[in-house]
Amino acid sequence: MGVMAGWLNRLGYRAYFSGIDWNIDCPNRTGELLRWRLDYIAQETGRPIVLVGHSLGGLLARFLGVNFPELIRHVVAIGSPIDGSSWVHPLVLSTVRTLQVLRRTMDNSSPECASRQCTCLFSQSVFSPLPQGVGSTVIFSKGDELVDWRACLDPRGNNQQVSGRHISLIVNREVYHILAEVLATYSQGKELQVA
Repeated sequence: MGVMAGWLNRLGYRAYFSGIDWNIDCPNRTGELLRWRLDYIAQETGRPIVLVGHSLGGLLARFLGVNFPELIRHVVAIGSPIDGSSWVHPLVLSTVRTLQVLRRTMDNSSPECASRQCTCLFSQSVFSPLPQGVGSTVIFSKGDELVDWRACLDPRGNNQQVSGRHISLIVNREVYHILAEVLATYSQGKELQVA
């Protein structure tokens, strides 16, 4: 996301990083940390912001949009399985689960974390529709080898198809063109968070 943030900064926007290095922790715990970050950014800017997230970052952005709509103007999810079916390549799911087990072993967190049995706020709300007043743009690719493009569609949002593979979406010219249009339309200022 560093390349995207640099490009946004060159356009005159102020891109705030999420502060997440490896997105393998419990999504609910990560969402709580992002809420603190969101509070900081909103306090500093004095206005609702645009959130941009790739893959699981897009789900986290939507989670924040659902639960804290007063702080968010628009959510952009790039290559994110937002419809609740969560079709993601089995190898990716297996790797993430293994990393989560290792993480839980290190910090003694709940074994149900991020599983289908989880009842946390993230699991209960991430696939809910965004509240009125919070916009949605979804950017997806039929060439995405990790996330089925059909799982990325938002029936209430602005769905934009681009070419490319999953990882390359964060450095994709088509994605950047769509982002520029979204930000010109929905950004009240020049601040946004990149997750």
